Amino acid sequence: MCALLTKKNKRNAKIQFSGDQLKSLKELKQRLCNPPVFYLPDFTKPIHLRTDASKFVVGGVLFQVVNGIERPIAYTSRKMNPADYPTQRQELLAIVHALAAFRIYFLDKPPMVETDHKSLEGLFTQKMANRRLARWYGILAEYQPSFSYLPVAKNRIVDALSRRPDLQLETKFFHE
Repeated sequence: MCALLTKKNKRNAKIQFSGDQLKSLKELKQRLCNPPVFYLPDFTKPIHLRTDASKFVVGGVLFQVVNGIERPIAYTSRKMNPADYPTQRQELLAIVHALAAFRIYFLDKPPMVETDHKSLEGLFTQKMANRRLARWYGILAEYQPSFSYLPVAKNRIVDALSRRPDLQLETKFFHE
């Protein structure tokens, strides 16, 4: 839905919305105005970060568990660059991106990062292979996250954020 709105135009060109873009904008505005989109965080309770990645997009959701219900605080996603990363590095990039996007929430408490990629639990036991990984490890060291494996079936919201931007999902929204 947002891919139509975020297409890059030529530099200094006038922005012209087509019918599809206007329709997407109206739908996005309507969904953002209806609950449950975002909840205000309670800083006395733990804040969780859930991430996912694909060849096309990395994404994350910041949430808290309130009365047994996961309440989203914020979402983030971005398109992948053309670099061909193996799956583990895609997942690591999703974590680094989400930590940077939600930095303000983790200044005083280490985050609990939930991921559906089990090998990331032992991330710091691996040797560094290149400068990019060393830089990402440095970013992770700043936050000192703890990692938790989450089965794919429980990672639906973030999984939807990391899907191809041109792929039309056939499922209902998770809050409906």
